[in-house]
Order: sequence, then C-alpha cells, then structure tokens
Amino acid sequence: MKNVILGHKRELDELLTRDFVPREGVEHARKNLENNLIKVIVGPRRAGKSVFALQILRGVKFAYVNFDDERLVGLSDYDDILKAIIQVYGEVNYLFFKAGDELNCDNLIILTWDHDGEETVNGKKIRFMPLWVWLTPTRS
Repeated sequence: MKNVILGHKRELDELLTRDFVPREGVEHARKNLENNLIKVIVGPRRAGKSVFALQILRGVKFAYVNFDDERLVGLSDYDDILKAIIQVYGEVNYLFFKAGDELNCDNLIILTWDHDGEETVNGKKIRFMPLWVWLTPTRS
C-alpha cells in the first residue's frame, strides 16, 4: 500500500508544478478550510473538481489519494491507506481523496473530529460521525 500512496504523491507533485486557470470561489473556499467540516466537491465528470481542490489546498500540508487507481479497487481495509498516508506524508492537516463512483457504495461514513450529521449527495447518503462515537462499542 505504501508504494501505491508513493505513486499518488508523485502524481500530486507533478500536478502541483502545473499552472491552472484560476477558478472562481477558491479564496472563499480556502477560508472555509478553517472549520472542521468535511468538504465535498461535486460536479459532472471533467468539470475541474480536482483542479479546484488543488487550488484550495495549495500551500497547506495535505495528502492525496486517487481512488481511480485500479490497485485500490476492492479494497476493504481502509486503515491500510491511512497507515500508508502517515508513512509517506507524515502528519498532514488535510486529506484530498479523489473519488467518483470508484468507492461503489450507497452509504458512506466519514469520520470527523467533532461533526455529527447526515447529507445526501447525488442520491448517496453520507454519515458524518465523530471519531469518539465510532470508537464506542454501542454506536448506532
């Protein structure tokens, strides 16, 4: 897994050398990095979601995982990814997960520091759950 994430880091390093057309809303979105809410960028294929995310994250310490990578298809233990992220990037403040339908799930749980709630994006339910709740044996 470490080699997969190393490959993604090389991809990220190459992407960050490029000059992209500045996107509207980047500064506004960057200000929203200060809160602990999960950010989800949605839009049609090839609309520039990844470029928008890169422009928001430029200059901050973040890790990048590309779930378009066929080596991650069928992965069931996401802890391996988190361990590899730490090995490759060290401590980071943000995670950039590039994923579309690759995760192939209708219900997704995103662990947060303190945000608890649910949202529906493109017909898929996303549950935001504080880590302490997830670690509690009687979680719902």
